[in-house]
Formats: sequence, structure tokens, C-alpha cells
Amino acid sequence: MVITDRNDIYLYFEWIKQTNPTSILDFGIFLQRIGAVARQVMNCEISKDIILEGVSMSEKVQPVYTKIYDKITNIKSIYILDTKVYDLIYFFDMNSEYNNTMMISKEALWNWLLNHGKMIVADTNDVDFVNFMTSHAACQAIDLEGRQYALIQGKAAQSNLYSKEYTTQDLSTKMTRQADIRLYIAAHKEFTIPNGVDLNEGMYIPLHVGKQGKSSLGFIGDDTGEHISIKNDTYCELTGIYWIWKNISCDVVGLCHYRRYFLNNGKILNKQDVCELMNQYDIVIGNSSMSAYKNVSEHYAVKHHQEDLAVCKDVIRQRYPEYIQAFELCMNSNFMNIGNMMICRKNVFDAYCQWLFDILDELEKRIDVSNYDTYQKRVYGFLGERLLRVWLVNHTFHIKELVINFCDA
Repeated sequence: MVITDRNDIYLYFEWIKQTNPTSILDFGIFLQRIGAVARQVMNCEISKDIILEGVSMSEKVQPVYTKIYDKITNIKSIYILDTKVYDLIYFFDMNSEYNNTMMISKEALWNWLLNHGKMIVADTNDVDFVNFMTSHAACQAIDLEGRQYALIQGKAAQSNLYSKEYTTQDLSTKMTRQADIRLYIAAHKEFTIPNGVDLNEGMYIPLHVGKQGKSSLGFIGDDTGEHISIKNDTYCELTGIYWIWKNISCDVVGLCHYRRYFLNNGKILNKQDVCELMNQYDIVIGNSSMSAYKNVSEHYAVKHHQEDLAVCKDVIRQRYPEYIQAFELCMNSNFMNIGNMMICRKNVFDAYCQWLFDILDELEKRIDVSNYDTYQKRVYGFLGERLLRVWLVNHTFHIKELVINFCDA
């Protein structure tokens, strides 16, 4: 079961903000179930200084979560955590999760929680759980927009028995301001350079996407070298990404839009910001956004042609079966990243493009857009926005989400 409820997400991050814990145990690895790809969700963040561990209810953990969590323990091995005490334990929507997978009784598990958590935040979906906790510990009800949660005082000792094992990423080359960093600004018309974007610094480079057959805008276009510029009406900014992939050699590369830019502490990224980010993370993406619909699949069905998403799933199942679980997870969650925007090392960018455009090339053979209106013809751009998260989930990347601003132009 994938949780997409906004209240659970809000409470998850708000309680961290309110209590400032140093250690968290996420029972059921909530971040995977909601489809997060980083420690940030919708502008909320779990600091890297906080020890975040998880208990998985199944054997399968998507690769990216081994980087988000400092440690993930399978439910069958829970007793290896017996020497640990957590400031905060989350226990959301577990009734449906543990019924068929537990190797111990519910009561034994609940006692374990009380003995290893100083504070436990749980929903109240399981009446037996609520009755047990209220008879064994001090509990407080939390009402959030009509939903009930329980705040439970654990029996855990105040001593913290941690010795944190950090997992480090492979950053063989530290980025400095001398690095060749290029953030291309995708544009299809003339636009005003916003404050904070210094073209003289050499990092930001305007790129005319869909330039083939169009009048020049006065800057480089995606119609030189190896390109698919003519496909811009169906690929959107992906024609620019394809051009960068095939024609550019540099250390770090990224894409933003003439009206959308990554922010750091409220300001548009500069070169020093990018260097620092690339020395800590593998990939920077825009902050997760959430629609008013149940999940990505339902949102796509309402806004676009539902059958195209089904065709995409078939292509992945046939060409990249190792990604099918990641695809299903992402489509059943309610998070998206707009605009095909990202920043990463060029070799990472190239690997993503190889995967993405192989899928899109096959989709072109199977989807007939001849009767689509101008908006719906942008199908491959729409699918690309969804596929980025699928690719991320299936890799062990350190990912940073940043706010994207939207400026008039």
C-alpha cells in the first residue's frame, strides 16, 4: 500500500521540526511508500545531522532509499536493533503492512516500540494498537484536519547508544569554481534575464529549444550537431536535453527554463552554490510537488491520454524490467518534478539520457499523436517529467531537492 495522504506527510515532517530529534526510526520506511527520492519533500527537510533509520516490511527496498536512510533493517531482523534507542519512532498506517509479514506477535512488536522509542507518533487506524498503547503508556491525541493520530510516550532510557555509520558517495573529484559547469536556460522566445543570473560568469547559457526552422533568438540553438530539434512540439525541452547529451562535454551540466530557476536560500543559484552542491550530492532536482489527485497515474489520466502511460509501462517492462517496480511506486505516489530540470555531473546526465531517450524512441513507434491537439502532442515531454523519478528511485544517488522559482517573462 502506498500512502499519499497529505496529512501523514505534513505530520511526518512537522513533528521533526517541532521536536528536533537526533535519531529517528521510520517503521515501514514511509519515505519509500510515499515515493520520496530525497530527504526533502514539498520544501520540508530532514537534516543530514539527524540519524534516520528505517524498518522495511518487505525484502525489496528501492536503491535510492539506501542513501536516504542511514540504515534499513528488514522486519525479520528487527532484534539486531535491540541496543538502540530512538528519539522519535514513526508508525504510520502499519495495520495493513504487518499483518502478513510479521514474524512476532503484534503485542511483542508494540512492546519493542515502547522500549526503543522515547516518543512514538502513530495513526489510530488499528483499534487494538490504540488500546494496547493507552493501557501501557501515556498517550496524547492529535487531531489534524479531521484525522486522529496518537503521540505516545515511550519507556526508552534517556541514554543514546548510537555510533552512526555514515555512507559516503563516490565524489572522486571535488568541484571548484574552475570546473566547467554549464546550466542551460531552455527558451523558445526572447526573454528577460532575471536578477541573479550572471551570463558573464559563464555558467548560465541560453539555449533556443526547437530552433530548427525558426528565426534566430540571438543565442545558440538545439539544431546543430546531432539533434532532434524538429521534435520540439512533442518533446518540449527534451530536445534541448538531447542536444546537450550528444554535443556537450563538461564537468557538470543542468537545465533550467527561461521562467524557472533553482533557488538556494531564496536566491538563484550561482557557480559557488553549484560547486558546493555537487560536492555533497549526485543530483539536484526541483522540489517535489503534489497534485490534488490520488496519485500520478490518476493525475495523468485526467490531464492527458491515460493509454499513453500504459504504453510507457509496457515499454519499461519489456526493455528495462528492473525498473518496473520503481515505475509502479512512482505512479502510485503523488509526487512529481516539473520541467525535466536537473543538475548533475555530465556522466550521470549521459547515463540518464541513454535510458530516457531509448524509452521515448520506442514510445514514438507505439503512440499515434496525429489526432492530438497542440497541448497533448507534448506527450513525450509529459512522460519525461514522470520518468525522471523512476530512474532516480532505481539508483543509489544522493539527491537534493531545491525550490524552483517561477518568474514572469
